[in-house]
Parts: sequence; structure tokens; C-alpha cells
Amino acid sequence: MVSAGLAGGSPHMVSASITALTRLLYEFRARLKQEVVVDLVETMDLFLTSANREIVRSVLGFVKVCVISLSTELMLPRLKTLVPNLIVWSHEHKAQFKAKVKHILERMIRRFGADLIE
Repeated sequence: MVSAGLAGGSPHMVSASITALTRLLYEFRARLKQEVVVDLVETMDLFLTSANREIVRSVLGFVKVCVISLSTELMLPRLKTLVPNLIVWSHEHKAQFKAKVKHILERMIRRFGADLIE
């Protein structure tokens, strides 16, 4: 039911749905089927290319939760598209986006290694 909000008409509704899905993923990641989690991560990777800052701010929170809490096997295939999409937002003039992307990339380097992220 929450994922239906991703097709919402306003960016505020999409952002709120992403935030809710982030919390649900964090709390119930052990109970969710792996296919569902993979689909969510792929969908959020698409939202990361959005031009709307409000949506991207929520997606950055989702990506952070994924990097911290999901298994390495599940995240490794997504890094090829996830890292370049994050780098695009690191060049944003707003300092808050730069800081969030920097923090996520630092977490990725700690978890997956610098060579893989590079």
C-alpha cells in the first residue's frame, strides 16, 4: 500500500512515500522477500536521477539505510549504477546534499572497499 504513493502526483507525496518505505525496510528487512527488496532498491535508483530535490533528499536517506543494513550480496550488483547517480548529486551547490553524499560514500568505502567504489 505504501509503494502506491510512489506514483503520486506531487513531489511531496512521493517523498513521503519514500521516507515511509525507508523506515519499513529498516524495521522489517528480515521479513521481506529478497525480490521485493531488490525491486525497491532498483526503483529508488531510478528516483535518484530525479530533478526534484525533495525526492532526492528522501532517496538519499533510503540509500543510506540500504548501505548500512542490507546484505553485501544484495548491494554489490547495484553499485555500478548507484555510485554514479550519487556522484551527480555531490556536485550540487547546496552543502547538505554534498554532506549526505559524502557520508554515504564513506560508508560504502568502509563496507565494500575503496577499490570497488572507485
